[in-house]
Formats: sequence, C-alpha cells, structure tokens
Amino acid sequence: MEPDDLCAAWRSNTDVTLRLLELVGDDDLDLKPGKGKTIRSNLTHMVSVRRMWCEDGLPAQAATIPKLAFNTATRQEIVEALRASDEVVQAWLKKKAVGRKPVAKLFAYVVAHEAHHRCQI
Repeated sequence: MEPDDLCAAWRSNTDVTLRLLELVGDDDLDLKPGKGKTIRSNLTHMVSVRRMWCEDGLPAQAATIPKLAFNTATRQEIVEALRASDEVVQAWLKKKAVGRKPVAKLFAYVVAHEAHHRCQI
C-alpha cells in the first residue's frame, strides 16, 4: 500500500467519525453509553491519541493539534481538532512509510483504535 493510499483511507476514517458526530445531538455529548467514557470524552480521547502518535516523529506538527478538555470541549472544538489532527496524521503516516518496514500494521492499529471508540459511542 502506497502512502497516498494510506492517507486516502485515513481521510475516510476521519470522515466516518465526523459523520457520527453529526448524528449526536449537543445534549447527548455527555451521555455515557455503558460503563465507559462519555461520547464527548471518547472523541476528545481520539484526538489526544492522534496527537500522541504524531509526537513520535513530528513533534512540531503534533503540537498544532489542540488539547481538548474531555468534559467541556464543544462540538466545534472537537470538529476542528479532528480536522487538524487528520492532516498531521497523514503527514505522520507518510513519514513512517518512508524507508521503514511496511506501515500497514501500524495503520491498522490506529484505525482499529478509533473504530473501537466509535463503537463505544
């Protein structure tokens, strides 16, 4: 899989998360499906983990990903952070794919992690 293919798939992953967020009402962001995190905290966690991954290799770009408060981040802050982190993750994937072992396992893990949290929502 080429880096551009990974980035296209990653953009699809982000689009799924953004579409899910569109389906959640503002009053529902603090719902806690099951015993886990609230919807808001699941989404802010996803952004935080994206930032953490990107700090390995792209620290300056990772620093541009907003740090969100898990209990007070607004819908708009979450959307903006998902979009900002989407771009940085794409750059990170491209960097990881150059001159290294295939990045497919890492990519699969990153997408699976986000899918897990979408399922919790």
